[in-house]
Amino acid sequence: MRLATLIRTVAALRIITCCKAVELPSLQRLGRVVVDPASVFLMGSDISISCVLLVIPCQVINFQLNMSGSPDIYMKRLNNTVARYRIAGFNILKSSLMCYVNCVDGRKHFVCGASLSPGYPPDPPQELRCVWRQNVMKCIWRIGNPPILDTSYTLHVQDVRTNVEKIFTTDLNSSTASSTPQSLLDNGQYRVHVVARNLLGNASSDILTFSMQNIGTMMQLIPGSRLLMSVWLGLTHKHPHTHTHT
Repeated sequence: MRLATLIRTVAALRIITCCKAVELPSLQRLGRVVVDPASVFLMGSDISISCVLLVIPCQVINFQLNMSGSPDIYMKRLNNTVARYRIAGFNILKSSLMCYVNCVDGRKHFVCGASLSPGYPPDPPQELRCVWRQNVMKCIWRIGNPPILDTSYTLHVQDVRTNVEKIFTTDLNSSTASSTPQSLLDNGQYRVHVVARNLLGNASSDILTFSMQNIGTMMQLIPGSRLLMSVWLGLTHKHPHTHTHT
C-alpha cells in the first residue's frame, strides 16, 4: 500500500512540475508535455512536442494538440501513452500549447500544457559610453537586435589600480539596478564593460578605459538607436539609478 501511494505521489509531482508554465487550475492534468530541444529555443529551430500520459483515463482513440487558438492538430501516436508532433522552423512568438486525449466513449481529457519561447541570444552591447555630470557617472549602450527573450544587462566597473570590480545589474524589462556602487575616486582609472545574458547565451561589449579626468561632461545620444540602456553611478548615492530610452 505504501509503495502504491508513493508511486501516485511521484506521478502527481511530475504532472504539477511539467504544467507550471500553463495556468489552468480548473483542469485535472493526466500527464506531461516534453518539448525538445527545450521550451526556450533559437527562433527558427526544428522542435518536437511529445504528449505523455501518466494516468490513463479511458480507452484512448487519439492525442490532440492545440497551440494558442490554432486549429487542433492530431499527433502521431507512438504507443498507448505517448504521441509526438514535429514542427520545422518554428518562428512564432511566445505561445502556449495544450495536449488532450479523445476517448472511445466521446469524452476528451486534458493531459498537460507548456509554453514555447523562441528567441535569440543577445548581441554584444555596442557603443558603450560613459560621462560624468554633477557627481554622477552615466553609462549608456546600444543593445543591438532585440533578443525577444528576457535579457539582463550587467555593467562591470573595475579599478585598474586594485583590480577590484563592481557589478551593477539591470533588467531589460524592469529597468532597475540592485547593486550598491563603490565611490569612484577623482584620480582613479577604470575599465568598464557590459555583459548581456539570456537563456540562449551571453555577449560582452568592448572594454572602455577612462580616468575621472578625461571621462568628459557631455553625452551624445546614439543616432537611430532602437533601445538604449543606461546606469547612473553616483559618488554619494546609495543606489544606482537606471533608465531605459526608446
